[in-house]
Amino acid sequence: MSRLKKVEAKETTGKARKILESTLSSMGRVPNVFKGMDNSPITLQVAVKLFIAQHRDCAYCVSLYTVVGANRGMSEAQMLDSRRCKSDDARLGALLQFARRMLETKGDVTDGDIADLRARGYTDEQIAEVVTIIGAMTLGSYFNKMNNTELDFPKAPDL
Repeated sequence: MSRLKKVEAKETTGKARKILESTLSSMGRVPNVFKGMDNSPITLQVAVKLFIAQHRDCAYCVSLYTVVGANRGMSEAQMLDSRRCKSDDARLGALLQFARRMLETKGDVTDGDIADLRARGYTDEQIAEVVTIIGAMTLGSYFNKMNNTELDFPKAPDL
């Protein structure tokens, strides 16, 4: 049984609805994976991105999201804590720990992991976003390492 709400084409709008309707038209049905992923429009969650960038050991990504974090008002201490999978904010700390569990278990988290996030007020949309961020950050870090992408902004401080 799926842990996140399945979103039907008739329940959504805009681009997401077009994608689901196109899938329905071409396949005759919408696979459940698409219905679950539709909980998550892509958003920036800098703390989670900093942790994943650090976990993936991508100097370029860490530096990039350190600049983004500073531009969004995060303190240096908050950014360093995020990279260490810590936060003074218990709610954000739970989200970071969930991201860690996702990485450690390759997505095979427990019902309790999901329930813990929901108990802290996270929505299915926000939980699904963690998966999207992990995927995007994995792609970015692999590309940057393969490409040896040259830093074009200040290097993030070492941990």
